[in-house]
Order: sequence, then C-alpha cells, then structure tokens
Amino acid sequence: MGFFSKILGSNDSQTIVRCDEAEFLIWKYQGGAVKSGTSIIVKDGEVAALIGSTQTTIEGPANTTASEDLSEVFFINLAGSNVVRFAVPYFGVNDPRYPDLNIPVAVRGSINFNIEDYKGFIRMHRLVDFDMEAFQKKIKDAVIKYVKSVVSNIPTDHSIPVVQMEKKILEIGEILNQYLKQRLAIDFAINVRAVDLNAIEYDADDESYKQLRALTQGQAAEMSQTQHKINMDQMKAQSQLNIDAMRETQKQDLYNRGANLDMDRQMRAQDIKDRGEKMRIQRDLGEKAYNAQIDEMQKSGRMAMGGMPNMGQPVGGFNPSGINGIGGPKPATQIGQPSGINMGGGINSGTPTPPPAPQVPPQIPQVSIYVAIGGQTQGPFDYNMLKEMVRTGGLTAQTLVWKEGINWTPAIQVPEVASILNAPQTPPPPTSTGNWHTMSLKFLSGSTAQRNTSRNTAPSTGRYVLPRTSG
Repeated sequence: MGFFSKILGSNDSQTIVRCDEAEFLIWKYQGGAVKSGTSIIVKDGEVAALIGSTQTTIEGPANTTASEDLSEVFFINLAGSNVVRFAVPYFGVNDPRYPDLNIPVAVRGSINFNIEDYKGFIRMHRLVDFDMEAFQKKIKDAVIKYVKSVVSNIPTDHSIPVVQMEKKILEIGEILNQYLKQRLAIDFAINVRAVDLNAIEYDADDESYKQLRALTQGQAAEMSQTQHKINMDQMKAQSQLNIDAMRETQKQDLYNRGANLDMDRQMRAQDIKDRGEKMRIQRDLGEKAYNAQIDEMQKSGRMAMGGMPNMGQPVGGFNPSGINGIGGPKPATQIGQPSGINMGGGINSGTPTPPPAPQVPPQIPQVSIYVAIGGQTQGPFDYNMLKEMVRTGGLTAQTLVWKEGINWTPAIQVPEVASILNAPQTPPPPTSTGNWHTMSLKFLSGSTAQRNTSRNTAPSTGRYVLPRTSG
C-alpha cells in the first residue's frame, strides 16, 4: 500500500472526507479544496491536519464539519510505521593497526520509523505542499550519510578490527540504532524504532583487503596461541589460588580444632579441680564432724570416770606398801594373798587390777545424702557430716534432702536423717557425789592397823567409799 489512497467524496457540500487505507503513515486528501460544511471523519488513532487560513488538528475519534474552505487535509496514523531501505556502496575503512590499507566496505539494511510527536512533525514540515516520496528520499539520503560515517569509525571508536566487522554485525547495528534515533529525531521529527543491518561486505578482489587478510590471519594464529597461553596461565594461577585457599582453610580448621581441644582440656581440668575442691571440703566437714563426735565421746567418758581415783596412786598420802603393817602380823584373811588392793574387794599385795575397758560404741550408720543449701545441691554427706550439720544448724527438719530412690523431701520424712534429727543430745557432765571419795581402805593412826568395816558403796561405781575427813 502507498501512503496516499484514492480521492474520497467530491467538491459539493455533502462530501464526506475520511481515510479508508488499511496501512499508511500519512494520507493526503487529493480532492482539491474542501468546501465549508464538508463532513470530516477521523478514526481512533488518527490525527487530521486541516490546512486553511489557519492550521488545525483534530484527534480521533471525531466527526466534525469544516467551518471554512480548506486547501488541504492530511491524515496521520499514529499507530503506523514506515520502512526505508538503504544500501551504502563501497567506501574506504581503515584499520588503526594498518592505516595505509584502505579496505572497501559496503553496508545494506533498513530502518523502521513512526511519528510520535505529530504536533512537532507538523510544525517542522508545515504540511504545505508536503510530498511523502520526497520526504522518504530525504530520510534515505540522511541514513546513508550517517551509516557511512559511523561504520568508517567503528575500528577506531569501538576497537573492532575491519575484518571482524562482518562477525560483529549485530553489535554494529545497535550502535547505528542509537545514533540514527538521535539524529533523525532532530532532523525530521520522526522516531526510529529499529535499524536492521542485512550485510556488511568487503571487496574480496581488492589488493588492500587481500593484504590485510594475510596479515591478520598470521596475527590471528599468534593471538590464538598467546590467548591460549594466557588462558593456561590463568587456569594455573587460579588452581594455585584454590590450592592455597584450601590449605589455608585446612590450617585454620586445624587451629580451630586445637583451640577447641585446649579449651576442652582446660574445662576438664577445671572441672576436676572443682570436684577435688568439693571433695576436700566434704572431707574436711566429715573429719570435723568425726573429731567433734570423738571429743564428745571422750568428754562423756571422762565425766563418767571423774569420781574414781587412779588405783595405782596413793590417796591422801596413803602408801600401799604399808598395808598389813610394817613388822606387824597379817590378818588371817590376808594370809597367802599378795599385798595390794584387790579391785574385787580384797586386799592384794601385787599390782592393782586395771579398770575394765570401756565399751566400744556401735558402728555409725553409713548414709549418702544430698542437701539443698542456698538453692544449690551439696553433698553427698555421711552420718557424721549430717550430725555436725544438725549440731551447727545447717540441717533442720524442713531442709530438703535427696537420696537414691527418694526425690527431694523434707529431712524429717527421710528415716536415715530423721534418726539423726531425733537422736538425743550428748548428756551433760555428771554432778559431784558430795563428800564421798573412792578408796579401798583407810588406816587409823597407831601401831595396829584396823580394817574399817563401814562400807558405803557409791551407786554408780560399786566400790568402797568413805566420807571425806577434814584432816
């Protein structure tokens, strides 16, 4: 389809002016002058430019009537586009590496453009005596000029060798699209939608081209070898970097493991130290409790034996060697018996019989109890330690205790501990027996020894006692 369709309507007042072209960019009504009162129909996506005493535009959709006689009517399709094909004949392009070699290059392609700013387009071209074919030719000439200029500088401006331009046709097409879009918008008020390069060709028979090919082929081989070497060196370097990184990672990992092991050893050592200190404290508490118990037992034994004299020592100046009287006759009851004091109640002349050995207390019950003190678990404690804690007030009936098979329970509810809590306290020392002293015999002054037949037996000892004399 061309840009201009057949004439619609006539010059009478009933003429209807409209564009029925399927595809167009600019359509000109060619029926001549349009009389006032003519109906003008503008479809959606179109703009009608009415040229009269003034220039008026109507955006569709619209159905209007000419208010005056019009010299020309143009329809602009805002959705349409136009394609201009171009061919740039051979022109010289120089490779910056070989400036003396002028290589013949030809370019073929097309551009696709439309009109977006129709007001700017109308202002620029005024649409007075507008000729679309002439307009297309102007665009084509401008495109050839700009393509030739851009392609000639491609090797220098974009570092693309002349012999590589054919392979870089898409990249060069994008460069041309950006340049032509800017230039043609300024020159013609049109919008370049796309630039398509169909071919970039060389004159294969040209001597400069042949020479350049020979030179570049050798360089290409050398460059390929160089690039290959570079790639290999890069691969080796990267491989070494990877190895170094892996070694560093392994080294760091070993260091971290060693640090963790050291920390673990320190924690274990501290734990052993803490447990040792705890055991020492428990041992000291146990020893303290045990010693306190022994002291109490010894004290109780001494208090019980406090009224009985040492049977091997004289009492009140009494000399056991004088028993029976020196140089006097022995009583009949003592004949044939050794001198001295018989602890069974008789008089013996030999070594006095020692007092009976104290009874050994029963074995202390073995217990293992944990105690809650200050919200912390302490223990385990044995019998002696628990007894000491009861004595010092550290363990009461309501103190929570724990043992195997029994959860945390008040101490009074655990039989082993309750027995300690309910055990009687150590009895106080026995009171004095008054004027009674333990002794076997008391001899009166004189040459004849007489036996005191008055026997007063102390309730606790069962031994002979005499009242204390003032003299």
